[in-house]
Amino acid sequence: MKRVLPLESGLEFELVLWLDRRSDVECLVPQPCRIASSEGVRHVPDLLERRLDGTVTVWDARPTERQDAEFLSQAALSEKACNAVGLAYRVFDGLTRVESQNLRWVSGYRRAPSIRSGVRNCMALVRKDGWMSTTGIARQCLGIPSAVPIAVPAFPTLAALPIPGADCWNRPPAPNQAVADN
Repeated sequence: MKRVLPLESGLEFELVLWLDRRSDVECLVPQPCRIASSEGVRHVPDLLERRLDGTVTVWDARPTERQDAEFLSQAALSEKACNAVGLAYRVFDGLTRVESQNLRWVSGYRRAPSIRSGVRNCMALVRKDGWMSTTGIARQCLGIPSAVPIAVPAFPTLAALPIPGADCWNRPPAPNQAVADN
């Protein structure tokens, strides 16, 4: 079931984006449980991840500089409790600045944009031919028959420039393509 996940921080959002890009992740559940010890320590982990192979990982998202003694004791409790029932436990402290920016950029191309079929057909012709005159582009995109005269400002011939990510939703990954795992 696809739904919006309630998250508590930008770091949790980054973790969800990062996990969501993986092809082996089946399910993500925010704040999945409350872990309590006999000493009265309580903690609610940030995320639960279930993979296609059935493995489950419980995540906490906390930057390294904010991992104080209280958090570290909660993390130790969480790891012990998860291991006792056969789950993995990890702390996500963030990606590098470059990884984070790349991830956010790529996440914008998760779904095909809803563009009109005329524009889609026009772009397909430009990509196929490599170039098209401005008059040809105007005719194709606007659906104007060649018998109708049109006035197009005098521009140089347009070259088809590759647009990063413009086709990424149309090409399925190759069967041997590896998914990066940091």
